[in-house]
Parts: sequence; C-alpha cells; structure tokens
Amino acid sequence: AELSGEATLAAAQAFSGFVALNAGAAIYVSGRATSLMDGVGQARLAISSLAARDTLERYRRFSCS
Repeated sequence: AELSGEATLAAAQAFSGFVALNAGAAIYVSGRATSLMDGVGQARLAISSLAARDTLERYRRFSCS
C-alpha cells in the first residue's frame, strides 16, 4: 500500500519522536541530564545538529577496526 505524503510525514515524525525518547532516556539514566525531558531535549538537539550521526559514524569506524 502506498502512503500519502502526509501519512509518510506523520510516520517519520512519530519515528523521530520515538528515537528522541529512547535516546533521551539513555541520556537521563547515564546521569547526563537532570530529567527525562532534559534528556529528550539533548537528544533532539544532537539529532537536529547531526552530532548523533557523527558519533554513530565514529563508533562504526571504531568497531570495524
């Protein structure tokens, strides 16, 4: 089944929110955030600034060496 542009955008936003929540929880439990919401905010900033992509790429290079 083909999704409309709006449905595709909604799915991408939902996925993005899930990723930010999951990463935010990890940031919070690691002690790098004062609350879950602070962790989610940090995660969203890392995702939007592409810092998360750069960190993942460094991890990928390290784990493949």
